[in-house]
Amino acid sequence: MQHEILYKSVEELAGMLEKHRVHWVLDFIQYTSEDILEFHTDRISLYGVMLCTRLATGKTQKAIKNLTATRDTSEIYHILACKLYELFKVCRRLRPKDREIVVENFKTTEIAGM
Repeated sequence: MQHEILYKSVEELAGMLEKHRVHWVLDFIQYTSEDILEFHTDRISLYGVMLCTRLATGKTQKAIKNLTATRDTSEIYHILACKLYELFKVCRRLRPKDREIVVENFKTTEIAGM
């Protein structure tokens, strides 16, 4: 199942993030949230709309980027995994083709050769 990443736990996502570029994942979260708000509000709940609105502003991403200099990387991965988990919960409601696009876009944040 290609969409299995959308159903991973926070701990599993945190472990996966060691193979991904943090800043690219932050951009992925922001751009995916913007796309969901623009094209898929009819498929998601009010909670999903509120979550995507918060993630699309970029404030969360800016806060996490500021933490990267002062925090342990495992702590950053956990915080980032929590945000991804929330976003992926919303993405589960999308059409199968749109879920595939989300998964493929997330895979592009992976560091090549790892």
